[in-house]
Amino acid sequence: MGAGVWGILLNYWLVAEVIMLIAQAFCWALVLRRLPITLAYPFMSLAVGLNLAAASFIFKEQVEPQNIIGVAIIVFGVFVMNFKQRS
Repeated sequence: MGAGVWGILLNYWLVAEVIMLIAQAFCWALVLRRLPITLAYPFMSLAVGLNLAAASFIFKEQVEPQNIIGVAIIVFGVFVMNFKQRS
């Protein structure tokens, strides 16, 4: 890859990122067609837990107790936001 603007724009990682962002936007639009945003949006925060798991398994990063506690708080928050009292 050459330097300059074309070298940056044709970078494989950048092209892959743009393709993944387009795919994510398409999937998000499909989700919003079926679910209300108040239900769908909190589940996006679960990506933090998925990123932590990927960092641990793929990149062999150390997972600290505060990371696990933080993900547990997020999961609990998603549960609380989507919990409906049965009447």
